[in-house]
Amino acid sequence: MILRLLAALSLGMALPVGARAATPTPTVPSYFQYSCRSPSEDWIGADRFVANLDGSAQTGARDACATGGQLELWLSTTTSGPNYAEWTYAAPPHTVIVGASIARQASLPSGSNMQYALVGTTEACQGPGCYLENRDIPGTRASLTFRLSCPGTGCSTTNPSAPSTGTLTLGAGRIQLSDQEPPKITVAPSGGLFAEGATVDGAQTVAFSAEDLGGGVYKAALVVDGLERTRQVVDDNGGACREPFVKAVPCKPSAAGRLVFDTSQVTDGRHTFSLVVYDATGTNSATFGPVSVTVANRGGGSSASGTPAARLVGIRRPVRRQPYPRRALVAGRLVDASGSAIAGAGLAVFSAVEVPGAAERQIGSATTDAKGRFGFVVPRGPSRRISVRYRPAGASTDAAASTVRVVVAAPVALVPSARRLRNGQRLTLTARLGGRRVPAGSADVAFQVLIGTRWRTFATRSLDAHGRARVHHRFRVTYQRLTYRFR
Repeated sequence: MILRLLAALSLGMALPVGARAATPTPTVPSYFQYSCRSPSEDWIGADRFVANLDGSAQTGARDACATGGQLELWLSTTTSGPNYAEWTYAAPPHTVIVGASIARQASLPSGSNMQYALVGTTEACQGPGCYLENRDIPGTRASLTFRLSCPGTGCSTTNPSAPSTGTLTLGAGRIQLSDQEPPKITVAPSGGLFAEGATVDGAQTVAFSAEDLGGGVYKAALVVDGLERTRQVVDDNGGACREPFVKAVPCKPSAAGRLVFDTSQVTDGRHTFSLVVYDATGTNSATFGPVSVTVANRGGGSSASGTPAARLVGIRRPVRRQPYPRRALVAGRLVDASGSAIAGAGLAVFSAVEVPGAAERQIGSATTDAKGRFGFVVPRGPSRRISVRYRPAGASTDAAASTVRVVVAAPVALVPSARRLRNGQRLTLTARLGGRRVPAGSADVAFQVLIGTRWRTFATRSLDAHGRARVHHRFRVTYQRLTYRFR
């Protein structure tokens, strides 16, 4: 859905929604933690920032990041003796800070001996409004300390009849954390894809466990014949383990995961499978495999009762793409080893939603005609794996099976909080997923704005338990009226 928004924006704005440049690509294995404001300008907390005060009644600190404010410090000129107030950020264990950008402003009383300093650097100043900075903080360090302080004699001012207070505020921040520790696969992947020499068909589930020192276990990927076929978050840790990261340790240090792979996506025959687990850097990884197995979706063997081998043939397009309201038709023929039709055979049809760990259930059946032909209409619904199976009477295993992926474009509606806005007003875009609900965090929605002739993604949000995703933006610069198109 395309929306038109009337808003007065500066023509010079490179990013009209989400007023931050794209996240730079790390040159070392690292990840970025955001504080106070997210890249899409949402208010967020300030994880791992700790206030340290000298204990006097004239010092104080407040964390208002999550509620639309900043990290604040104050220190009065009426205090005596050495005193200080500071915010300190310490890198998590097994990581170091290799870069940071934090908006910071100090306002100190005129005539006082109060000082602001970024401890361990040359960044320091005195005087009213002495410091207004959003410059990158280079260098490698274990912590960052932003301090207001007075010397051993205490805070003083040349105008004692008008005592005042110095303040320091820390706003939007982005901290780059280097993590050199690769993850480890602690429980080897189980399932047919990782049973050396096995023969598999249909949808296969891979279960595993991993751990990581540093940013935590982030994603897992299945590599088939040297090419990555699927990658997903192992455990989203309540939403924290999804970028942009707002926690210093965004992902769980130990997590169990599951991947589902439909073997009908590859040809029958020998294939190699590997599991790769990544930590929060997206670079450090651990690999299990490759393991060689045989995929046999079109063929079959003899059943336990000695029934001749059977094959399901003529099922074309193992991947079907269709709009949500339409139904899919799965049709083919059942033949024996010689290619002759098997008439009057009963087939079972199973379905599993394309969500990791989704249970398979039988949704219907079909019977072959005199020429071995069958057809089954799959009800409309979400993306699914449809499996057709033939098991002769008295047999303990399937004699033939074939799987089809039905890929359905999700019915998404986009609703704005307003279609006309003025400077200072906030826009909320709400995307709603129609059809069947999916688990919270199981899918992401990309919000895009049309810039010239290109659609550009300015924010990505995960679906909540109600099938919704929201993004907010407050317009701050208004010089002329413009129309923007969103989708």
